[in-house]
Amino acid sequence: MYKSKMPKHSEPKKGQASKTMKGEEDFTTKKSSKDFDRGGKREQTAEGSSVKRRPFTDAQKKALNKHLGDAGMTGKERTSHRMKMMARMRKGMSVAAAHKDIMKK
Repeated sequence: MYKSKMPKHSEPKKGQASKTMKGEEDFTTKKSSKDFDRGGKREQTAEGSSVKRRPFTDAQKKALNKHLGDAGMTGKERTSHRMKMMARMRKGMSVAAAHKDIMKK
């Protein structure tokens, strides 16, 4: 008895149209990605940038929560301030430097 030959399954290729996200390409690096696959190597900076994308450390989270805890702000102001602080802290600023930068504007 002979087995019928089934067509071979091919692996998806980088740049092909996505099956799950219509109108998008497969294997593109999303903005939220922390690592980039460039030239067969894993890199932590965006193309043309020197700023590394790394998740917050526990110490950074603790410092930010302590800073926001004693700030007498409404809910909306607190959320806005937190987002601004996080953006600056991701770039390497300390809590004090980020707060000072926000307040001078």
